[in-house]
Amino acid sequence: MRLVKSFCILMLGMFFIGVALATVLVDGGGTTFSSVNESSVSVYNFSVDNTQATENVSEVNVTLPSGFVFVSGSNDTDVASSVFSNASLVLSWSDSSLVENGTLSYFWFNVTSSSTSGNYNITITVSNSTGIFETQNLSITVNDTVSPQVVIVYPANASSYATSPTQLNFTYTEANCDKVWFSNDSGVSNSTAQACTSNFTSLVSFEGDNNWTVYMNDSTGNENSSVAFFTVDTVNPVASAACSPSSVISGGTISCTCSGTDSGSGINSALTTADSTPSTSSAGTFSYTCSVTDNAGNSHSEDASYTVTSSSISSGGSPTYRPSESRFLEGYSVSLGRGFSVDFSLGGESHSLVVDSISGDSATITISSDPIALSVDVGDTETVDLDLDGEDDFSVHLKSIGSSRANFVFSFIGDFVIEDGEVVSEVEETVSDEVVVSEVVEDAEKGGSLWTVIIIIGLIIFGIKVMNKRNRK
Repeated sequence: MRLVKSFCILMLGMFFIGVALATVLVDGGGTTFSSVNESSVSVYNFSVDNTQATENVSEVNVTLPSGFVFVSGSNDTDVASSVFSNASLVLSWSDSSLVENGTLSYFWFNVTSSSTSGNYNITITVSNSTGIFETQNLSITVNDTVSPQVVIVYPANASSYATSPTQLNFTYTEANCDKVWFSNDSGVSNSTAQACTSNFTSLVSFEGDNNWTVYMNDSTGNENSSVAFFTVDTVNPVASAACSPSSVISGGTISCTCSGTDSGSGINSALTTADSTPSTSSAGTFSYTCSVTDNAGNSHSEDASYTVTSSSISSGGSPTYRPSESRFLEGYSVSLGRGFSVDFSLGGESHSLVVDSISGDSATITISSDPIALSVDVGDTETVDLDLDGEDDFSVHLKSIGSSRANFVFSFIGDFVIEDGEVVSEVEETVSDEVVVSEVVEDAEKGGSLWTVIIIIGLIIFGIKVMNKRNRK
């Protein structure tokens, strides 16, 4: 017998054909010869015994069952001459002297078995030149070697839920499914097995991370599983809104930002309110709403307010800003062009500030009533004494220059408080050095040393001046 390399060599049987009637006989006298695995390629080998016949075998046909696929070019035989053809599921060898009388010949071919397990029939028909033929069905078993395909569809893998899931739904592909079971701890403990057609209900999931696994096996013991990792997050995130500065003159710039935190499923950035630079063309108090949503769908919002103050226009056409005194305590930010002015009061005294020029990285301003001219570079701060008490009480900081505008921050410096709506210097009562000196002189007249008195008077005057100077800061 001729040997052929393959995954599996199947001896289908021996056929005997006579003069009047061809008889098909299978080795061992049976009709079931072997089994193969699903979707596997095997060599099918059979022989035709014509040693007892007087006529030649002229044709041998093999009909494959549905789901089996012939491997093209894999057919062969040991006969001297033959013509092979195949149409769909039928393989055919033919020749007037295909298997001569008194001889035995072999035929073989490769076939891919069905992907579905079960029992199938291969039909072989042998005929001679006189038209006598014999047909035999030979059974073949396709073993179930493929594990079930099971997929959890709810809860979805890598998902977050604001409501705790209580049901596990799955789909599967398996013709011979036996049973399914469930675990929420990676198989350490399992539920009672149940029918493959039923989902799992009345389950318990926990705040935070969870993993659920469904297991399935088929009737031949093949097993598979599917796992879903998901997060339960029932707590709202925390939104944070901010607008800076909180108050500007009409035409100024405000930047509002939105952010959020979430300790569970995390913030969904695609659903977070975008940062904003709102219009300041109209005066009034406005709000910016920041809304954030976490990956489980929980949401939270927070508002941030800002105030836009209108500016008056002088007869010359340049704007004049009149902020309240309290604005200077926190630092009054304003964008000024050439000719723009700011009117303000300090301790009941009125002052006016005018931008004289803007050039390159510096700006020149004049502060009245007693004119004080200042040239300030970008990034620098200059201080002046407006009330002429010998202590600087007003600062000018130039933040930047852009688009013919100088961006200033003006501040009152020193110890100031608001009393009855006015900003006043917080200075303690000054001790009169004349009173103290007179008291010391009186003591000297009563008999004290003159040099001692002079030294004491000098120390007292020095101490009083130091104390008064501190009180004015």
